[in-house]
Amino acid sequence: MQVLGLAFKPASGNKDDARIVAVLVAGAIGHAYEHEYARSGYLVHLDELTDDSLKHSMDTSNANLDMLRESGLMCTAQAVTTVDSIRWCADMVATVADTDVVVEVVSGSFELKLRLWCSLDSLCPACTVFVRHSHSFRSECSPQAI
Repeated sequence: MQVLGLAFKPASGNKDDARIVAVLVAGAIGHAYEHEYARSGYLVHLDELTDDSLKHSMDTSNANLDMLRESGLMCTAQAVTTVDSIRWCADMVATVADTDVVVEVVSGSFELKLRLWCSLDSLCPACTVFVRHSHSFRSECSPQAI
């Protein structure tokens, strides 16, 4: 499966075994991941830090899908299927439980990201594929450094 330039396979080696994708902290980039994975048939768990940001995220996601539908880039059936494939949650533990892929789009300091990845390592199933979105690369963020 190739979504937004990202190819992944679960531990089994069969991409069809990957069914659940968690997107951590949406924002504009997170919504792009959320929509593309959901439109591609994955169940998406989207996590936000607070209930207020979760409500904002839900409203933004629905507005984006409405815009795609109204502009003719997505039919109504696709929009409904996409929305039905997304689960919003403000509890990271529940969001990442039983996920096959975790996409992190958290903005902020390296230390914040490092704490998040250390937490995820103990919360996610052993075969989970981790995807880190970043606007820049810092050598101390490489898997070898972590």
